[in-house]
Amino acid sequence: IESVPLQNLQVGQLVRILRDELVPADLVLLQSSEDDGLCYLETASIDGESNLKLRQAHSRTQNNSNNAKWIDALITCDAPNCEIYHFQGNLQEPLANTNNNALALSNNNFLPRGAVLVNTDWILGVVVYTGRDTKIMQNIRPAQRKRTKMDQLNDEQTGHIVLLLFLLVIILF
Repeated sequence: IESVPLQNLQVGQLVRILRDELVPADLVLLQSSEDDGLCYLETASIDGESNLKLRQAHSRTQNNSNNAKWIDALITCDAPNCEIYHFQGNLQEPLANTNNNALALSNNNFLPRGAVLVNTDWILGVVVYTGRDTKIMQNIRPAQRKRTKMDQLNDEQTGHIVLLLFLLVIILF
């Protein structure tokens, strides 16, 4: 296990996050320290809600102790978008011997960037969006300057005064 700087994370990398650590990119949860694959997230920095969010790893990824198996797995999911509460995808197991070898992924398996892992010792996830493609970054809008009615009135009156002064200068000239 090696520590990787945030800017060097790439889509498809396996990431291990420990208790009270920030989720560095949008992840799909594969395993958790909890027996049932549950993990708890605090998302107050994303949505302002102080209650914990519950996420769960798929039973086939949680019960597989061979993490190397997931290195060759293929995840197909939505294109990067700003819908924080919506995620859909499939996890295609490599070399699966079953006909139904794709695991359906939903928002229940998705960990957004900026959430904090709490009440869970560790999780293992795979990066699906990073950098500007994360859902939180897709939601950033340019700052809009709010103008009050008083500001608008001041601007209008200033324009009238400048126009009046310009007319007076022309008349006096």
